[in-house]
Amino acid sequence: MTTDLASTPQVNLNPADATERVNTDVYQVKTSEFRYASDEYMAKADPGAPRPLQWHIEWLGLSFRFDNQEDPSQPPTIQRSLNVTDKNGATAFWGTKDPEPGPKDSYPLQLSKYFAKLGLVLGSDPSVINGMTFVCENKTLQAGAGTPVNVLVPIARFEGPFTGELRIVKTKQGQAQSGNGTGPAAAPAISDDQAWAALAGAMDGKNVSELVNVALQTAEVAQTPSVLGVVAGGKGRPELEKLGSVDDAGVFTKAAS
Repeated sequence: MTTDLASTPQVNLNPADATERVNTDVYQVKTSEFRYASDEYMAKADPGAPRPLQWHIEWLGLSFRFDNQEDPSQPPTIQRSLNVTDKNGATAFWGTKDPEPGPKDSYPLQLSKYFAKLGLVLGSDPSVINGMTFVCENKTLQAGAGTPVNVLVPIARFEGPFTGELRIVKTKQGQAQSGNGTGPAAAPAISDDQAWAALAGAMDGKNVSELVNVALQTAEVAQTPSVLGVVAGGKGRPELEKLGSVDDAGVFTKAAS
């Protein structure tokens, strides 16, 4: 058997020339507003913590449908919220004058910079983007030492109605899709138990010193802010040890199913 070298494709292995993989879809802003955090959010907050004001966006997914939607003719709703006040009740809008969003900016300032890059300065009225359509990327943001959060960020304006082929997103068997996504765009809600189980599988044979990095690279965890927050806060090992054991060298072994 011979290989035709003339037909061998050229592959560039230079890491500096890598193209970042993105997860994009077309979304329309149904509602963009300031509202106080829900009772469900407060149930997971520290006792006595003030109810934060949030920038809440409801996105309509125009380019995809979930496979278990009751009405597949309707676009699913994906909800995202970012706190605009901190644990002390102060406005969390610190950052830099650099137009590029980055970890030196608070989460709401980072997201507002993505809109500003498209010529949309929201100011004190987030509703100015209501009804607008964007190509959005699912992105994990980091702000200082805060817990990483998953949001949809606009990367381009989308003009006119979406007329392309709908992408069908499969949900896990037996898992309900409420339409109020808590993880990456076009992904069903994932329970804490599912996220911890996925993290245990990803950590099997690895040192617990790698826990944060592995968590950020595990899709189910990246889609579950509550679990990601525990890990990022340095409290993930006790939860992980419920699903396996850690030896004297710090290597985790997942318990047999």
